[in-house]
Amino acid sequence: MKENQRLFYLSIGISIITLIISIILHFFVKCDIADYISGIMLNIFAGAIMLIFTSLVYYFVERRKTLEKLMNYALELRNLFNKVKYLPEDKYTDFKVFKEYYKNEKVFEKVNLKDLYTDLKKSDEEKRHKEMESIMQSYIAIRNYSLKDFWNIYDQLHFIFDFKNKKKLKIYKMIFDYTHNLRNKIEEKVYHFNIYFDSNGKGNKKINYQFVRELQEDIFYYEEMPINSKNKWKLDLKEINYSCTHNNIDGYKYITSNSVVEYYNNVFDELGKIAYFDRNYDKKNEETSN
Repeated sequence: MKENQRLFYLSIGISIITLIISIILHFFVKCDIADYISGIMLNIFAGAIMLIFTSLVYYFVERRKTLEKLMNYALELRNLFNKVKYLPEDKYTDFKVFKEYYKNEKVFEKVNLKDLYTDLKKSDEEKRHKEMESIMQSYIAIRNYSLKDFWNIYDQLHFIFDFKNKKKLKIYKMIFDYTHNLRNKIEEKVYHFNIYFDSNGKGNKKINYQFVRELQEDIFYYEEMPINSKNKWKLDLKEINYSCTHNNIDGYKYITSNSVVEYYNNVFDELGKIAYFDRNYDKKNEETSN
């Protein structure tokens, strides 16, 4: 793509220069040598014109291939982040609230609520720590995902008639800068995750739990409201993939949505519009998938 863009500009330059020289020699310099050189310039001009069309054809072929590679990266990154699950806050219902909720239930009349509470709390902690480790592995996989060709694609992004690089800058901010910044944040925490796993489960669970919670602030959308609330969620749930969790004992519910997955879906559509010169690419893609 880059080579064909440069060849296109070079061909235009050669064609303009040779045409001007040929016109000057033919009309303003009256001698046989001038006519001979003028004829040579015209032949070079004709070759340059052919080169313009050839380079233009190859440019558009490589342009589509390059943008399609970038679209595939957007899908692969989306799939990687789609494996990251939301990790709830590291706390359990207070015993007083727990007791108040179950004390009038006939099923639990002969049950020692304190023992039940202790068992459930322990089970919940074990479950959350297993989820934490699974999520940490997902972040490690994202960190280890190679982006070598990803940056090679950026080097190839040279658009014809994009003299101020507006289109390249738009794509850079859209996917390259976004991915780079997100990966850097993950890399900082993955260092600690690797230490945790190298310690054979003897690492600091509390600190790593906090690290996972910090990371997901940049990845997940979170919204909470009272469990009996009739208010609508701020997000249009028809437009996103989300999960809803209810905590009947503490009396609240919340939704989470992976914002990064949604972002890369949008990036895929935006790149499709550029690659195929189609402003309605996302709508057509949606109709095809349905």
